[in-house]
Amino acid sequence: MEEPIKTTAAWLGDVTKAEAWRYGLKDDTKTSLDCLKVLPLGPADFLGVAHAMRKERFVLRLVHSRDLLDWKQVVELDTHASQGHLVAHSDGSFWLAYEHDEPNSCFVRVRRYPDRVALEQGKFSTETTLGRTLAPTAEGTPTIERIERDVVRLRFHYYKNGDVDRAASGFLRGPADWVSSPDRAINTALEAQGVAGNIGGRCKVALGGRNWWMHEGQLRKNDWASWRCWLLDDPVRAAVEIPLRTHGGSTASANPFATVVPGPKPRVVGTFFLPSEGAAPGEAGCLLWVKPMTT
Repeated sequence: MEEPIKTTAAWLGDVTKAEAWRYGLKDDTKTSLDCLKVLPLGPADFLGVAHAMRKERFVLRLVHSRDLLDWKQVVELDTHASQGHLVAHSDGSFWLAYEHDEPNSCFVRVRRYPDRVALEQGKFSTETTLGRTLAPTAEGTPTIERIERDVVRLRFHYYKNGDVDRAASGFLRGPADWVSSPDRAINTALEAQGVAGNIGGRCKVALGGRNWWMHEGQLRKNDWASWRCWLLDDPVRAAVEIPLRTHGGSTASANPFATVVPGPKPRVVGTFFLPSEGAAPGEAGCLLWVKPMTT
C-alpha cells in the first residue's frame, strides 16, 4: 500500500481524473485569473482573488462564480498588487493578505473588510503594511493560515541573502506588532528534494482526515520550466512531489491551491499556475480543476 502522502499527492496532481477543469482561466472581461484562490461561501456562491498584468503592473481583483468555471469580475482591490489570499472570519468580516510591489521591492499588506458588502465595494476598514523583517528588499506571496482573536498567523516568502526566496511565517497582533522567522522545517524538506531555486507560494488543505501543505519549489534558479509543486505533511516530516498530469502533458506547475467545497457530496476545487515554459499547447496560465472528495 502506498504511503498516504504519495497517494494524496498523486490525487491532487492528476487533472485528467477531474469532473471539470479549465486551462488558461479568464473572467467575463477576458482577463486572466492568475494564481486564483477560491473562497466557498455556499453551494453556488464562490468568491476568488486573482491578479493579472495590465500596463506593466499587477492588478489584484475580486471575482465571483456560481459554478466554479465561469467567473465575473466584482471589483479591483489594488494595483501593484498580486498573490492575494482571502479568508472569511467568524464575525462576518473578510481578511485579505497580498503582495504589494514598489520599484525593486515588494512587501506584504493585510486588509480587513467589515462585511461582504464592503468587500465587494473594495472598502476596507483597516490596512496594515508589514515591515520587512527578514529581507531588505522582498517579502511576499502571503497565506493567511488562521485568525484567532484578531491575531493573524501568516505564511510568506522572503528573499534570503538577495539570492533565492525561502519560506517564513509570522504573527500579526496589531498594526505595530508583527514578528516573523524563517520556516526551517519547510525549507529543509524542500531543499532535500533538490529545490535549489525559489520556494514561494503554498496552501494548507485538509484531506483524508489530515492537514497537508501544498508548496511550490523551483529546482533551478531562473528556470521557469523547473517549477514543481510538492506535498508536505503537517507538522512537516516529509515532502513528495505532486506529479502533475494534465490532458496535454504539461510539466511545470506553481502556486498550488486547493480547498474543500462542503455539501452533501463534498468536492475539492484546486488551481495551479502553469508557466508557459513547460506548458503544453493551450494549457499555460491558471488551471482550475474540480473533483469529488474521495481522498
